[in-house]
Amino acid sequence: MGEYKIVDFSANKKEKKIILKNDYLEVGISTVGATLVNLRLLKCEDKRDVVWGFDSADDYLANRGPYFGVIAGRVAGRIDKGKFTLNGVDYQIPCNNNGNSLHGGIYGFDSKSYTYEVFEDDNEIGVKLNYLSVDGEEGYPGNLQLEVKYILRNNTLHLEYHATTDKDTIINLTNHAYFNLEGHKSSSVLNHTLEVHADEFLGIDEDSCPRGNRVQVADTPFDFRKAKLIKECVSGEHEELDKAKGIDHFFIFNKPSNPIMLKGGDGKVTLKVNTNQRGANIYSGNFLDGSIVGKNGIAYPFQSAVCLETQNYNNDININENPTTILRVGDTYESWSDYTFEVEEK
Repeated sequence: MGEYKIVDFSANKKEKKIILKNDYLEVGISTVGATLVNLRLLKCEDKRDVVWGFDSADDYLANRGPYFGVIAGRVAGRIDKGKFTLNGVDYQIPCNNNGNSLHGGIYGFDSKSYTYEVFEDDNEIGVKLNYLSVDGEEGYPGNLQLEVKYILRNNTLHLEYHATTDKDTIINLTNHAYFNLEGHKSSSVLNHTLEVHADEFLGIDEDSCPRGNRVQVADTPFDFRKAKLIKECVSGEHEELDKAKGIDHFFIFNKPSNPIMLKGGDGKVTLKVNTNQRGANIYSGNFLDGSIVGKNGIAYPFQSAVCLETQNYNNDININENPTTILRVGDTYESWSDYTFEVEEK
């Protein structure tokens, strides 16, 4: 069981922030972008907020580039030159990142306003957010009805996605939260310990787009099969690190449960990620430079947080013989991810 409240989150008071709370977690979700704005760990003595973000929906819309905590789509990640072919028809999506389409195009799901409904029962409290992406929006086919749920279950934040379409389309959703488990007092994520159960990741070209090259993690800085500090990776030598200025790669999971573990440098918080997705794009905040001022007037410097973007293959429609990001008429897209926080209590 938990509690909730709704607060105004934009200057015109049209956009809202839904605050959900139980004994372990307090989260704030914006109706713009179905965005995870706050994630406070109530069992920590300092009740730290462990995700980066902004103080208003207006700030999110004015600073969309980092994609702080948003639902990225209709297709998360990059699509090569914004082009794909489906059922013999060629489609062109707007290109907004080095000649490729990133996170849905120029006006992806992060820029949209969602309707919402809070629900609760004896064991959990959550919010359901809905958005209708019309046929042809950003060049994608089909009227796509999207539902996103954020649910608090004890010390776990559960995210759930459902979508249907009236025309065959492609879809690949993720939450783009930036995590720093030491909270806003920390200006670096490099002392966090990361474990990722993946034998391979997708290599990228100079424009950061993957085009099918699979790289074995063995004997590379990207081998997180045994937990190690993030700085051990980004300080290493590898052409893939040079291309991305750090980590910005899709890791292909080799186990079905709990494939990611992140532990803060102060040893007080561990995050375990579980999902039904095939992998995660892991991004070490390489394009943060301190110029963006977030919540409570705090600037976010280079590599101050890490994204654990659970999703399907990046550029899947163009690199895999049997793409699994295709959603057919009559089928339902279903995705979920759990973020479980273990706190060393005083």
